[in-house]
Amino acid sequence: LLGFAACARAAENAESPRYAFNTYGVEAGLPASIVNVSLQTRDGYLWVGTQSGLGRFDGVRFTSFHETTPVLSANTVVLCLLEDRDGSLWIGTTKGLIRYRAGAFDLVGMKDVPVRTLAADAAGQVWVGTTGRGLFRWRGEKLESFSNVDLPATSAVRALYGDSRGRLWIAIERGRGVVILEREKLRRYEPGDFGFSEILSICEQPRDTLWFGTQRRQLYQLRGDVLNHFSTSDGAPRGAITDLRPARDGGLWVAAGTLQHVADLEHVRTTVVPGLPNDSVRAVHEDREGGVWLSSGVEGLTRMRRIHYRAIDANAGLPGNNVKNVAEDAAGNLWLSIQNQGISRVAPDGTVKRFDEADGIASV
Repeated sequence: LLGFAACARAAENAESPRYAFNTYGVEAGLPASIVNVSLQTRDGYLWVGTQSGLGRFDGVRFTSFHETTPVLSANTVVLCLLEDRDGSLWIGTTKGLIRYRAGAFDLVGMKDVPVRTLAADAAGQVWVGTTGRGLFRWRGEKLESFSNVDLPATSAVRALYGDSRGRLWIAIERGRGVVILEREKLRRYEPGDFGFSEILSICEQPRDTLWFGTQRRQLYQLRGDVLNHFSTSDGAPRGAITDLRPARDGGLWVAAGTLQHVADLEHVRTTVVPGLPNDSVRAVHEDREGGVWLSSGVEGLTRMRRIHYRAIDANAGLPGNNVKNVAEDAAGNLWLSIQNQGISRVAPDGTVKRFDEADGIASV
């Protein structure tokens, strides 16, 4: 216990944040161990879309709906989730569009059509991106199709995002650039950068700054009319960027197999979150309590929480792990007596210096 207390105090000024992880799978009540998406709704529930239906977490246990809800049978893959302005939950599946409202699940459209992505625009309208049927808007309790030469009715829509200016950004499969819907008109945005294609994820952070992640492992930032490209030399992911989400600390989460974080959006450099249980993160969601939920392709759902200490042990520079006593001096240094290893000093930045018989300190 003394050793752990020392670790906590010495790491207060550590530069890299550290995290604790809890992983949930079928044994915890999830419908499947392959998770595609998660979303916390305003009532506090966490909804989880898997390869075998929908689950819900109340903070203690998971509830699965595939046995009690015909439209969410075990062979229904849940691809995307959205809560609208009225509090209804929209569920995109491989078999159509489902709405959960007033305690009931209803298939409201796109029967047997995969609904790949959902978004709400600044006016609160719900938009539906499908595979093979293009783009739809939900209005007046029905779906309306939107298409033109840049967005054919047979398009496979990969990503949707409604920004703060009322525009809807639309990424389609095998498409260069993106399509923008603004004031009921569709137009293509296609800069000269060849890499700006096969876009999988879009988000806005902060206001008026758009981020795009691509199948080809490219990260782009659009600020005003300026498109910036970040490569692996800037720490950009080496895998396809399947999800981008604003972080509560003002930064950006990047899911690309690994999970990466951009802390400074003015001087962009991504850093890999250390200690992840697996390298198959496909989506990320940060809840209101600061927990970060990672949807994984192999090991279920992981909750990540920041911790404000780190272990200082033999791997981090201590001569041994059997810490017997700890004292703190006026400068904030921690002095540790370690069995058979003399005395060690741990500076506030975590630097370790050992004092032994050569320094006149007998082994203890």
